[in-house]
Amino acid sequence: FLPWAAFLHVLVAAWTFGNQSLFPSRWSVLFPLGEAIFQIDEARYDEVTEMYRSGAVTGVTWDLIASRLLDFSREGTWLLMLIFLACSVYYAVYYSWLLFLRPFLKPIILLVAECMARTCPSCCCARSSMKHHDERSYEEATKFMERRGLTTSYHLFKNEAYKEATKALEHTEQKVRASSTCEKSPTDSSASPTMLPYAPSLKVGGS
Repeated sequence: FLPWAAFLHVLVAAWTFGNQSLFPSRWSVLFPLGEAIFQIDEARYDEVTEMYRSGAVTGVTWDLIASRLLDFSREGTWLLMLIFLACSVYYAVYYSWLLFLRPFLKPIILLVAECMARTCPSCCCARSSMKHHDERSYEEATKFMERRGLTTSYHLFKNEAYKEATKALEHTEQKVRASSTCEKSPTDSSASPTMLPYAPSLKVGGS
C-alpha cells in the first residue's frame, strides 16, 4: 500500500498546488508535454476555466479534470507532474504484466533464460536462472525445507494445513471399517426365529 499512498499523495499535492486560485504560477517548459498527454490545448483550457468561473457549467466533467491536470505542467508543479507520470507509467506496465501479459510471456522468458544459461553461463540471465539449481542431496534438502517450515511430502497427513482434514478422514475410515465388520458378522439367534418362518409363508402364498 505504500507505493499507492505515495502515488495518491503526489496526485493530491499536484492537484492542490496547481490550483491557480490558491497558488498562481506561469506555464513551464513542460506545457507542450502536458497538452499532448492530457489532450487539451491552451484555448480549450481558457474556455473551460471561464465557463466554470462564470457558473455556466457546474459539477465535475472530463473537461474540468483535463484542465486541472494540465495545471500540473505549471512552474509550481512540474516536478510533481513528472513524478505523477512516472508512477502512472509504472502502474500501467505493472498491472498490464500482472493481469494480461504474464500468463503468455512467462514461459517465453523462462525459455530465453534457459537458452542464455546454456549458451552463455557467465551472463546475468544465466546466473539468475541457475541460482535455483541446488547441489544438496535429497535428505539435506528435506531437512532444509523442514527447518523453513515447508512441506516435504505429497502425503496429506504431513501437511500442517490439512491436519484437521486428515483426522476427519481417519475417523470416517474407522467408522466405515467398523460398519463393514458388523455387516460381515453372523446374524443373532434372536433374529433367526422371525426370519425362518417368513420365507415359507412366501412360498405358501405363491402356491
